[in-house]
Amino acid sequence: MFRSLLPCLILIFILPFGIKAQSFHVVKDFRHEWKNHEPNLKILVPYLSTSSTQSITFDLPLNQYSGSTLLIVCPAHYSIYMDQALVEVTTISDSLLYSVDSLRGLYSSGKVNVQIYSSHWRGKDVQTKIISEGKGKYLTDSSAGGIDVRESRNDDLMILSSLLVFAVMVIFRTQVYRLFKEYFALVKTFRVRQKFDLITAQDPVSPASLGFMLMYALFIGAAVVNLFIKHSFSGLDGRFPFIDAEAGTLTWGLYAFGLAFLSIFLKIPLVNIVSSIFNLRRHAELHFYAYFRMSLLIAFLVFIMSLILFISGENYQDILLIGFRWLLLGILAIRLIMMYLILNNAFNVKKMHLISYLCSSEFIPLIMFIKTLFR
Repeated sequence: MFRSLLPCLILIFILPFGIKAQSFHVVKDFRHEWKNHEPNLKILVPYLSTSSTQSITFDLPLNQYSGSTLLIVCPAHYSIYMDQALVEVTTISDSLLYSVDSLRGLYSSGKVNVQIYSSHWRGKDVQTKIISEGKGKYLTDSSAGGIDVRESRNDDLMILSSLLVFAVMVIFRTQVYRLFKEYFALVKTFRVRQKFDLITAQDPVSPASLGFMLMYALFIGAAVVNLFIKHSFSGLDGRFPFIDAEAGTLTWGLYAFGLAFLSIFLKIPLVNIVSSIFNLRRHAELHFYAYFRMSLLIAFLVFIMSLILFISGENYQDILLIGFRWLLLGILAIRLIMMYLILNNAFNVKKMHLISYLCSSEFIPLIMFIKTLFR
């Protein structure tokens, strides 16, 4: 069993690092050169993270960085000006590359003033760096002013992460077909009288079970990548202190992958401990596998919804994102109700005893999750 899943596990761990290895070399980070207009003093002052502003500006010495590229990363609906002329308005969270040599040909003074504006300014989501390597394509669009620009829409990252997900699913379906079919049996999963044929034959920490846990984490990680490409969730700042405030989309996806795997893995000792406290130890395995099978299907649904959000039109993004959140909350509530019905059918205990058990093992962790991501 483990040998058949080994290629899949190698693919899961190697491909993200292969993607990350394609990054550019940073020559200069202009964040420390940012300035913003101070209304009271009517002068430009150094930008601080606590500054109340809607724009920043900095001077780019073109002759000093000949042969390099200016990288500007912005969320959606940010305007970029060069010498007070509008160059670009982002429609999605985007990375823009400007050839410094092309800018030198356009601005004979040897420097250019760059200004970035948004009515909903979030400094932590903006990057301005000089990087080496990379080839651009020449755009004659009037908004670009004939500047050598390469736009990186991160579509490749979405495609690679999605291909990884589907490749893993194909490998699992090929190598462990019957087990895969039982995990993804929709009708059996949401049935009050749970029936397991092959799943319970595996130990919760067996290679097969760990493989499906990694698949669950992969669904969550890929969904986070797709969502962060299109949206900037600045509201998450400070909620995960171990994540760098300037972390990119792939970094958030890798962290989500790790946290998802850790959460589902730690569910095993949590269920064992709580079931022992409530004297329900003999049903701990049923509880975990019923929970995990539902969670795996929910994670796959979240991944599919993230793809829908990614390919949806710009006019429907906000509406779909709100609908996505409420749908996710509804599904999580359904999972909680189903766990009560499944365990009530299996346990021969009083309802208040069962409710107390579920509050400890399901309800409190769910409230913590909602408070972290939806406040």
